[in-house]
Amino acid sequence: MKHSISVNHKKSQRFLSAIIILIIIITSYTPQGSMTANAATANHLVISEVYGGGGNSGAKYKNDFIEIYNPTNSTINLSNWSVQYASSTGSFNNITRLSGSIGPHKFYLVKESGGTGGSISLPTADATGTINLSATSGKVALANTTISVSGANDPAVIDFVGYGSANDYETTPVPALSNIESGERKDNNGGTVESQGNGWDTDNNYADFVKTDNVNPQNSSNLAEPQSQIDSPVLSNIQPTKITSDSVIITWTTDQAASSIVNYGTNTSYGSIGFRQ
Repeated sequence: MKHSISVNHKKSQRFLSAIIILIIIITSYTPQGSMTANAATANHLVISEVYGGGGNSGAKYKNDFIEIYNPTNSTINLSNWSVQYASSTGSFNNITRLSGSIGPHKFYLVKESGGTGGSISLPTADATGTINLSATSGKVALANTTISVSGANDPAVIDFVGYGSANDYETTPVPALSNIESGERKDNNGGTVESQGNGWDTDNNYADFVKTDNVNPQNSSNLAEPQSQIDSPVLSNIQPTKITSDSVIITWTTDQAASSIVNYGTNTSYGSIGFRQ
């Protein structure tokens, strides 16, 4: 889309400086909300948190859970998908079917088995199963099938987490967890900043997860993370035209349509600046 600035100035000695400043502003402009996807942010659904201490002694929550995060820009249909669990050395014969869909940069909460301990109920689950996860060691798979998978290398496995003494995992397992600790995936930048998603994935469970006592189940009602997913406009064909001793029109083109019109003004002793598009 083509844009232009018209500048009128009554003091020619400051005119050239004003033009230079305007061109610098235009060519360096990037919206504050823009973000660039990190190379290690997954391009598929991931298991974002695993908690097996629900209902146990000293636990905060009454139920185990598996949380899924969508780091992509697309809504993904979960029909015929499942989360599957196996003990540290066992087979995947514990399956919870998923349903519905998961929106871009959103979460999906799978509630599993509970116990007599714990004082807080989980947020409303998006899917519910009866799997009794170990608090310390186990294996969890996210699969695009409801048939039992063989392990991390099964073609139907989209993501896989081994923790504690698990005999299958991605590169290295997450350290052993506990009744008060979950394994939570790092944020989209490889850190532990809240509200920045949980999409870090280098195919190394140990490097991609942190063991935390800040257990944080999130469901589809939670806001998208990160909330701002705006691509920067690309500016081109920047040209000053109709230059006189006290005015100039600067035009440029962007690859995105404008969503608003902004008018700028200055003290009349210095001139005026106007945007139009």
